[in-house]
Amino acid sequence: MSNFINDVINADAILDEIDDYIKKWHDSDTDCSVFEYLGMTEEEYFLWVENDFYLKYIISAHEKDININELLKEEYTSKLVARSSSPEEAKKIYNWLKEKGMIE
Repeated sequence: MSNFINDVINADAILDEIDDYIKKWHDSDTDCSVFEYLGMTEEEYFLWVENDFYLKYIISAHEKDININELLKEEYTSKLVARSSSPEEAKKIYNWLKEKGMIE
């Protein structure tokens, strides 16, 4: 089944189209949850809802076929904080990583 995550990976959709997919889900008669419809895990969906900044990392985790937490921990822990667009964003990322037990 095609979904938002697969469509982005296959270059059939762009990140900004996620709301269009959610609207399609609302308009459909599917029994699946919105996160399943999008191609995300429940954890990924709530991470995205918390901060849409993570969407590109969720996509990357699917491309690499690894858990989002592992991706953030192994590859992006320091890079996410260092490359944040603002001190506030860096603090949010740092606090999330700390909450998840990825850093002490």
